[in-house]
Amino acid sequence: TVVTSALTLTGPQIGMLEQNHHFDLAIPAGMVVSDVTWNFGDGTTDSGVGPKDHIYYQTGNLTVTVTVVEASGASTVLKHAINVLPATDGMECVTDLVIS
Repeated sequence: TVVTSALTLTGPQIGMLEQNHHFDLAIPAGMVVSDVTWNFGDGTTDSGVGPKDHIYYQTGNLTVTVTVVEASGASTVLKHAINVLPATDGMECVTDLVIS
């Protein structure tokens, strides 16, 4: 878990089928979190602050959704888009490609 000034979700924007993808949740200093749920956009869910690693077994434009519930009861939903491409021989080196 990274402590920052803003609640943020980061991860790759492009990924490959059946490769590991790393997602990180940055928590602002002073924020007390009581619950975190992850939805990786492919029907798979998880809980806890993270970071989280996930392997996709379907291609397409998917959205990772993280719901953060603070101790006060306030909740924030963060979304991160990832385009999962079919695995292609020789393309394994771009599993964590980020385009800005």
